[in-house]
Amino acid sequence: MGYNYSVLGNWPLEPIRPNPDYYTTVLFRRLFGDTVLATAAVPSAPGAPATNDTEGGDRARAFAFCAAGARGAAPVPAPAVAAGAVSIALINFDPRETATFTFDSGLGPHQDYVLAPGADPLVADAPWSSRQMLLNGERLQMHGPAWDLPGALAGAGPPPRRGGVVLPPLHVAFTVFPSAGFADCK
Repeated sequence: MGYNYSVLGNWPLEPIRPNPDYYTTVLFRRLFGDTVLATAAVPSAPGAPATNDTEGGDRARAFAFCAAGARGAAPVPAPAVAAGAVSIALINFDPRETATFTFDSGLGPHQDYVLAPGADPLVADAPWSSRQMLLNGERLQMHGPAWDLPGALAGAGPPPRRGGVVLPPLHVAFTVFPSAGFADCK
């Protein structure tokens, strides 16, 4: 608290309110366990040469973990997962192009949590500088007096689906495969 960009606002200059990093941290802790897994990402097509905007041209990344609760540890309130469940963090660093992530069909259906910037960016030409955050299109905002987490973070999660995940520029998604059955996560 109390710094230029803190997790809970710039108190005492403004009211204490969660910033996007707060919501990202809460969601990550609910969906991801402590065991990191190897991932293999293969570009579907060669991209344009690296520019200063893209920091070396590695525009999309995926990081896999055993899901919270997948190895017997009780997760904080989160979607129910079976032993062997897997969570993947997907990041599109490209400032202009979408990124499409496809998964091995053997992982089964997945639940997607797409994080996006909200309205009112701090810098006019930088929509990602917003201090508001959307989760699957719903604005994350806490209200008193109980300060419960918003509905998108409190329930059983989005409906399961199959197929890939398409991320717009400069977006993040957390994808959970609740019934993946991955041996290293049992």
